Amino acid sequence: EVALFYRVSMIDLHLFSYQVIGLFSVLHLLAVFAHDAGSTSSDISGMINGFRIFEVKQETPKQDIQAVGLEDLLKTIKPKKPS
Repeated sequence: EVALFYRVSMIDLHLFSYQVIGLFSVLHLLAVFAHDAGSTSSDISGMINGFRIFEVKQETPKQDIQAVGLEDLLKTIKPKKPS
């Protein structure tokens, strides 16, 4: 065995690093599934099965809005008299 730092061999360093990466991967997957289960947008489920839910919030139209056509506005313009 070849020591790398302070009596730590390359084999021990390799074992430790893949355990850290493996633990991080498992915790990351659990966090992803927990986030997807708790949200309403199904981001992760959409990546897996191809179907995504979009939440659409529709605002109620305001009742005090009035529409005026362009033709009606043009009728209100008084033409200038040539001087």
